[in-house]
Amino acid sequence: MRHYDTILFDMDDTLFDFRHSERESLRKTMLARSLEPTEERLDRYREISEGLWRRFDRGEISAEWLVAERFAQFARELGCRADPAAWNAEHAGGIGRECWLMPGAEPLCRALFDAGCRLFIVSNGMGLSQWSRLALSPMAPWFSGLFASHDLCARKPQSEFFQIVFERTGNPDLSRIVIVGDSLQTDIQGGINAGIDSIWFNPQGLPSPHSPSPNYEVRSLDEVSHIILH
Repeated sequence: MRHYDTILFDMDDTLFDFRHSERESLRKTMLARSLEPTEERLDRYREISEGLWRRFDRGEISAEWLVAERFAQFARELGCRADPAAWNAEHAGGIGRECWLMPGAEPLCRALFDAGCRLFIVSNGMGLSQWSRLALSPMAPWFSGLFASHDLCARKPQSEFFQIVFERTGNPDLSRIVIVGDSLQTDIQGGINAGIDSIWFNPQGLPSPHSPSPNYEVRSLDEVSHIILH
C-alpha cells in the first residue's frame, strides 16, 4: 500500500525553473528601459532579491516592502530613475508568462496523478504569477490547488500556513501527506512544524544538515516517484 497520497510541492526551483523565468523577465524589462542586461547586472539583481527573500522567510520584512525595495535598490545601483512599483509589476507579469520546468517535473507529476495522488502547490511566491505559470504548464490539470503565502496571509514554514492548507484540502491524515521542496528553511522546516514528512530536493548536492532534518533526500525528481510509489 502506498504510504503517501497527498503531495505538497514547493513550486520555485522544485517543479518550476524560477531562475530561468526570473532572468528572462528581468532581461526584457531592462531592455524596455534602455538598460543593458549584462550577466553581471542580472546576477546582481538576483543577489539583491535573494537577500530580501531570506529576510522575508525569517519574518523580518513584508512581501509588499520586498517587491518594491528590490527594484528601488537595483535602480539606485544602476544609477537610473525608475518607478520601483511599476518595474516590479511589469517584472511580476513577465515572470507569469515565463513557464520553464525543472528536469523530470512533468513525468513525476503525471505518474503521481495517474497513481491517484492528490497534488498541491504550496508557495511563498506571489500568487498571481504562480497561478499564471501553473496554468501555462502541461501539469495544470493534475493539480487540485495552489496555496500562496500572499493569499493566505501566512507563509512557510509557519504552522498556520499549513493549517490553512489542511483545512482547505479536507483535513487529510497527516501520516499520508508529504512535502517536497528545495528549501530547508521553508519546506523542510515547514513540514516539521506541520507534523508531516518531507523530501528534500537537493540537486546541487549540498551537505546534509543536522537540523532541520528531512525524512528523505533526493538529487533528482525521478527519485521522488520511487519514494512515493514504491
